[in-house]
Amino acid sequence: MSISNITNIDDLFQDALQAHKSGDKAKACTLYEELLGIDKNHMLTLCNLAIIYKSEKNFSKALNLLNRALAIEPKNILALKNFAKLYQSIKANDKAIDVLEFAISIEPKDASLYNELAILYEGVGNFDKAFEIYKYAIKLNPKFVKAYNNIGVILYKQNRYEKAVEIFEIAKEISPSYIGTYVNLGASLNRVKRYEDAKVVLEKAIELDPKNSGSYVNLGNVLNKLNEHERALECHQKALKMEPNSSSSYANIAITYKNLRDFKNSKDAFLKAIELNPTSVNAHFDLSTLLLLTGEFERGFKEYEWRFKKSEMLSFMSENKSILQKTRFKKVLMSEGKTLLLFGEQGFGDNIQFVRYAKLLKEDYPNMRIILQCREELKSLFKELSYVDEVKSRDEELPHFDYQLSLMSLPYFFKTTKDTIPKMPSYIEVKERELSLDVDKKMINIGLVWGGSNTNENHTNRVLDLKKFMPILNHKKINVFSLQVGEDAKGIKKLGLKDEQIVDLGDKLSDFKTTASVIKQLDLVISSDTSVAHLAGSLGANVWVMLQFIPDWRWMMDRKSSLWYPSMKLFRQSKKGEWNDVYSEVFKALEKKFKIDIKRD
Repeated sequence: MSISNITNIDDLFQDALQAHKSGDKAKACTLYEELLGIDKNHMLTLCNLAIIYKSEKNFSKALNLLNRALAIEPKNILALKNFAKLYQSIKANDKAIDVLEFAISIEPKDASLYNELAILYEGVGNFDKAFEIYKYAIKLNPKFVKAYNNIGVILYKQNRYEKAVEIFEIAKEISPSYIGTYVNLGASLNRVKRYEDAKVVLEKAIELDPKNSGSYVNLGNVLNKLNEHERALECHQKALKMEPNSSSSYANIAITYKNLRDFKNSKDAFLKAIELNPTSVNAHFDLSTLLLLTGEFERGFKEYEWRFKKSEMLSFMSENKSILQKTRFKKVLMSEGKTLLLFGEQGFGDNIQFVRYAKLLKEDYPNMRIILQCREELKSLFKELSYVDEVKSRDEELPHFDYQLSLMSLPYFFKTTKDTIPKMPSYIEVKERELSLDVDKKMINIGLVWGGSNTNENHTNRVLDLKKFMPILNHKKINVFSLQVGEDAKGIKKLGLKDEQIVDLGDKLSDFKTTASVIKQLDLVISSDTSVAHLAGSLGANVWVMLQFIPDWRWMMDRKSSLWYPSMKLFRQSKKGEWNDVYSEVFKALEKKFKIDIKRD
């Protein structure tokens, strides 16, 4: 080959490479093909052209080019890497792993090869193997930021968010300009509720690379947590502009519109997200909660069935595989002499709310035996139900059953609409008094709950401030009984409250039947959005629930009464995060109901 030909090839390759980097694949392909016409064995051209064909899903051409490259140099690391990525693209992970292990046998000190191999093991769900390989890559190259970053991603996927933050912080120190670390660190800080820190990190990511859509997505998510919804919307819209066909971006926009109480635009954005990705589990599920919140019950409960595919449900589905393998009960199936297992899922309040449907089942299918499986804390309460034949806790062995159905799926089973909600004054009865209170009938006896489940993602927004109840805690005509259990019950000691201000029953409320027997002895229950509110409603007791600006779907919007519980009154925030007006409304209602005066500070 003459010197002029070599020069021509080098120039041609640089032109092709420039077109490739700038995203002009058509021009790059033309130039690469022209170059191969001059030198059919040009290794970099074979590899780069294969990358383009792979990106266009023309896998046969890509495979042909890489086979040609390896025929020339069987131990060419670049060609082997590309071969592994090609196999990965066509879901042939086992072959990809074999290729990379062969490459490692050639270059055992190449940390990047171990990193690629670990990515493959991570892709097939073998996180332990991936973790060990990433660590070895770091041992070979202690400043290998990509390996640190990938370890952090594994920790994030395993919900070990605090540990992920630590790893991403190390990666950030090693390479302060690596954008991926900032994006992932911001997402992890969001998960551990360090929202302000996450905001700073993600704003830095955008400063480093204003064209990285992931930075805007994560910042938008954080800003929603900080109630900066207008700015969150701007971030998600910028991310969408960068990736116009992103289903997840439309879903994020929908969530932000929901936070802004723009429910029409929220619904439209969810529908667009589903149009772009019909199998988007989160878009379907989040749409369901929006539809239910706004009263579109029939479609809402249908979409609510997508919850079974959510990542949060995977462990439940695995643990209950033997139940879920049985036939799901449908109206067309024979019920005579058959046994149906109703199983509980999600929170205590959910189970209490929807167990009413078991009564409808027994009325429609009187000759079908109904077994109810629930968490231990609910067992003694549900054993009181006359329309359930047997109650088992999750730890007990189940008898034979023919069909299965979730309690949470019963509204969908009955095609529930706003007009067909089973409005029962009460549907749970407690015949025995499990715990007797020293109740003074001349006093106003009020049960109080201010916290909720700490496992609920929205826990912080639901929690009330016990100190704000001082006007009734100190009232001479009111006896207050704490029905609060768990971590939030410690608020009594933290405030140094005395027994004459509040009677702490927390340690005595061993299960929901005990709590129910206490509620029946009270004049009123005042509660945050928690399971006790559902329990009081199911008993037909007077219960007032204090709700956040955009509440859980079951309370809907703007109503002062509940469609689910006739004895319940709802008190709502008029502004996000503002509780003072809610306390004031509750105190006014107490004055009116019991003809008393309540002194406010």
